[in-house]
Amino acid sequence: MGELSAWSERRPPRTETERAAIAEKYAAHLPETSIYVSISDEDMNAAKAAFIRRFDEDLPRTETLMAVMHIGYRMALRDMAS
Repeated sequence: MGELSAWSERRPPRTETERAAIAEKYAAHLPETSIYVSISDEDMNAAKAAFIRRFDEDLPRTETLMAVMHIGYRMALRDMAS
C-alpha cells in the first residue's frame, strides 16, 4: 500500500490523472453524488477547526479540506441509506 503512504518519499511519483484514479479506486465502495454540495464559510471554518484540534501543523489547502469533506459526505449518504 505504498500508494497511500503518509510520507511522500515512500509514495511513487505519479501524475494528477493517476492520483485521481487512486482516489476513485479507494472510494468506489461509497455512493456517487450527482449533485453539487455547497460548502459554506461556516462549514470550512468547522473543518479547519477540526484539523487544528487534531494536528499541530499548518492547515492543508482549502481544496484538500473540501476533498476530505466530500468523502465524509459520501460516507454519511451510505450510512443513512442502511
